Amino acid sequence: RLPLVPDDAVELPSEQLLSTVECLGGRTSAADVATASGLDLLETKRQLLVLARIVGADLQVTNDGELLFVFPENVRRVLRGQSWRMRLRERWNEINPPLMWLLRASFGLALLSSVTIAVTGIALLSSAKQEGSDSGRSVSLPVSMWGPHPLDIFYYTRPVPYDGEMGFLQSCFS
Repeated sequence: RLPLVPDDAVELPSEQLLSTVECLGGRTSAADVATASGLDLLETKRQLLVLARIVGADLQVTNDGELLFVFPENVRRVLRGQSWRMRLRERWNEINPPLMWLLRASFGLALLSSVTIAVTGIALLSSAKQEGSDSGRSVSLPVSMWGPHPLDIFYYTRPVPYDGEMGFLQSCFS
């Protein structure tokens, strides 16, 4: 057996490699794992050596000189017991989808509420200026310059043209 190395000194093998080792069973070669997982052969050898070092796998050499890794049946459980990083990675994989959904939902809610607060504030300021003006003329810009009122989505009226002025098409065809 290989001696166990402190957890801080090694990296974790990829999830794809772990699932391939579990599918192939206990005794496997780097070429078999690389073929089944689709990973590069050199990267597979490196990750298998890291995994063998962490879980304490046996190494055997065939008559042809090929290196075989003999892993325990429950590789993932042994790895989880040996490495706090693996436990942390599995917890993160469990928590990540609902956490990301909650983050997206809270961002959308914050965006909608900020737009609602801004539109309400503009509407209140606009109405306060119109009520507070002493003279008959208004200093504020006309609403039609900025487009339709955002709170007026259910009641649409056509803008009334100025008295005596014709639109472009009316002036061309009259």
